[in-house]
Amino acid sequence: MKKLFFALMAVVAISFTACSGSKGDAAAEVTESLEQGLSSGDANSFKDKLTGVVDKVKTLVTQNPEQAKEYLAKAQEFLKANADKVTALVGNNATIAGLVSAITEAKPDDVISGLFGAAVDKAQGAQDAVEGAVEGAQDAVEGAVEGAVQGAQDAVEGAVQGAQQAVEGAVQGAQEAAQQQVDQVKENVNEGLQKAVDQIKL
Repeated sequence: MKKLFFALMAVVAISFTACSGSKGDAAAEVTESLEQGLSSGDANSFKDKLTGVVDKVKTLVTQNPEQAKEYLAKAQEFLKANADKVTALVGNNATIAGLVSAITEAKPDDVISGLFGAAVDKAQGAQDAVEGAVEGAQDAVEGAVEGAVQGAQDAVEGAVQGAQQAVEGAVQGAQEAAQQQVDQVKENVNEGLQKAVDQIKL
């Protein structure tokens, strides 16, 4: 009986140690991941680490909800302890700030109910809106530039065509004036010849 009792106690002790170790590993994992992202000094790298935390929580919640809560709690603990550094790194990036807020403000029960995922999706949706606005602005700028270039080309072509027409008109005018002078000279010569002929006849 005593042997059975000690055997059961050994199993419980091993299970407890394994559980504690699992939690410790999870805590170390999330802390190390976020520390790497924060110390990199790159906001996008930090965002990737935050996204990794979210994905990990979503995975754990289907396998071990309690461990998912523990993982989220450690992430919240880190973000709150390093709030000043996080704010300095994130700056005016609304997308990352929304992701930080979604993780920091989430309640343990939100992980189970699915509210955590909804809050994260909302924060990530802001990124799509920002990217859409940026893309729209780029298209508008490109359209304006193309319009300006086309307008300039049309203006140049119009000016060239106008100058060409002016030159052609001037040439035509000069030709007509020269022809008139030639005709006048011919007329004068003919009149002179006619007078000479008339005088000979006399």
